[in-house]
Amino acid sequence: MNKIITPYAVMTVGGHDYRLKINTQAAIDAEKKLGYSVSRAWIEIDKVTVQTVIIWAALQAFQSNMSFDDAVTLRDDFFADGNNMDDLAEILKEVYICSGFMKRAPALKEKDEEKAPEEEQPAN
Repeated sequence: MNKIITPYAVMTVGGHDYRLKINTQAAIDAEKKLGYSVSRAWIEIDKVTVQTVIIWAALQAFQSNMSFDDAVTLRDDFFADGNNMDDLAEILKEVYICSGFMKRAPALKEKDEEKAPEEEQPAN
């Protein structure tokens, strides 16, 4: 089954979908908050502050009215909905990919088709 690739990541909280993508202005603002680059932030993505700044920055492209405090609440509500850190990490990775900070892994080819053993023919 092919996954549909969208130009943004989606974070669903409380039944509402939030579109996430870090544009240039949001990246600049995030770097000011963090004190280092958005690219470097991926190395420290396990930190709550970094996660929240990235969520906030990613909200700005489509929901620019969302404040940093809104991002804090959104992160809390995401976990209250039953999600966990692995779920958040997947979303943040997709944010980095669709925002151009990471490359999407190439789709794997069906190795079974490429290396299918030839059927043996019965001897006559």
